[in-house]
Amino acid sequence: MNRITISKIDCKQETTSAWLASVLQFAFDMDFFAPFQAFRLKMKEVRYTVYQKLLTIITSILMGCESTKDIHEILGSETLAANMLEMERFPDQSQINLVLKRMDEGCIDQLRDIHHR
Repeated sequence: MNRITISKIDCKQETTSAWLASVLQFAFDMDFFAPFQAFRLKMKEVRYTVYQKLLTIITSILMGCESTKDIHEILGSETLAANMLEMERFPDQSQINLVLKRMDEGCIDQLRDIHHR
């Protein structure tokens, strides 16, 4: 995935926040995330809702995470994007893994219905 690169003297810093923020804002403008609010998964919600965890999965795919272990490395510094999704920071990979492990046929049907809307 191409990244926006900002160089300053001998220091190279890479960020994707501007790109990610733009994509997320576009998704909000077209109500892309709205159908995911109705998604139901029996799961204890302590710090993050199932909806926020689904948005984290979508965001990780947008950012090119090849597996859940990439979430911390790639999304860990994306506080602007997390704030746009009403989180202080993104959930860690263990919380996302729990969501994925709890997915059953009913969840797949819900996602299929969302996809066909």
